[in-house]
Amino acid sequence: KEEAGFDTCFVLDPTVKTKAELISNSNRVKLSITTDQPTVQFYTGKFLGSPLKPYQGICLECQDYVDAPNQTGFPSIMLQPEETYRRKIVYGFSSF
Repeated sequence: KEEAGFDTCFVLDPTVKTKAELISNSNRVKLSITTDQPTVQFYTGKFLGSPLKPYQGICLECQDYVDAPNQTGFPSIMLQPEETYRRKIVYGFSSF
């Protein structure tokens, strides 16, 4: 059976400031995302439940590389006890 919708991880271009944008022409609003995370998971809400319906929403989740502990070619995401984890994600909303 073919899967419907999206549940996909995209590797982000580190040279581009705005990593993702969502635009609603009918509501004249825009969401812009900037982050220092290397990827964004794009999910179209296949498993949303009550009070919503499947595909009635979307998610853009900035994160490290998916499955990095099991992929030798990916940068490590291991955090040692003495280390601090800090990342930045900024969601900006504007009208047009």
